[in-house]
Amino acid sequence: MKKLESTRLKRSRSVNLRIGYAAAIFLVTMAFNWTSERPDFNNPIEDEIAPAELKIIRTYQRQEKAMPPAPEPAKTIFNKNIIETDKPNLLSDKIKTENPAPPLDSGVFIIKPPIVNMENLRPAQPKEENPIFKVVENMPLFAGCGDDNMSKDEKKKCSDRAMLSYLYKNIRYPAIARENGVEGMVVIRFVVEKEGNISGLKIVRDIGAGCGEEALRVVKNMPDWIPGKQRGRPVRVQYNLPVKFKLN
Repeated sequence: MKKLESTRLKRSRSVNLRIGYAAAIFLVTMAFNWTSERPDFNNPIEDEIAPAELKIIRTYQRQEKAMPPAPEPAKTIFNKNIIETDKPNLLSDKIKTENPAPPLDSGVFIIKPPIVNMENLRPAQPKEENPIFKVVENMPLFAGCGDDNMSKDEKKKCSDRAMLSYLYKNIRYPAIARENGVEGMVVIRFVVEKEGNISGLKIVRDIGAGCGEEALRVVKNMPDWIPGKQRGRPVRVQYNLPVKFKLN
């Protein structure tokens, strides 16, 4: 019987020990779980409240500039030693002269210089007595085309034909120009005077090889023209004559 009780006691002791160990482990585990929980500082309660808007009102205190002190009135100093003298005579507006101007009724007159207009003093540009015209009412005509029975256009056509005929008969193609194949236009400028004679001959355009000189020679030997007229009077007229050199 004693042995059975002892065995029971041993068994119950071992069971109690196991239960105790299990309870101890459970309490220790609960203790660790309780202390391991940390508060969450990332989401504080204060974040749920909207922050109040702070308005700062600045106040300025106007500083009045201090006015400078008023200057002290000047003190009048009386000098007892100053002796008062007579006041000087003031000059009057009228100046007295030894020989005053005589009145107007005494026979003396005041003569003022005349006002000179500067424009009248400019030298007048001398008018050209024999101006040279480029275009006139009646242009110069070659000799033999001044028939009164012809119209103005007929006279011009007659003059052009007569001048070309004269040039074809008298111009000689320079040998140097023929040998070198020189062709082109030569322009001779001259003036038909009031009497119809030719003056002021000049080669305006040249192609070389003696062509300009040959055209100038022929124009210089032309017969007198019928002078041009402006308002019924003979005038000097400038003329440009083109002469074309061309090889066949």
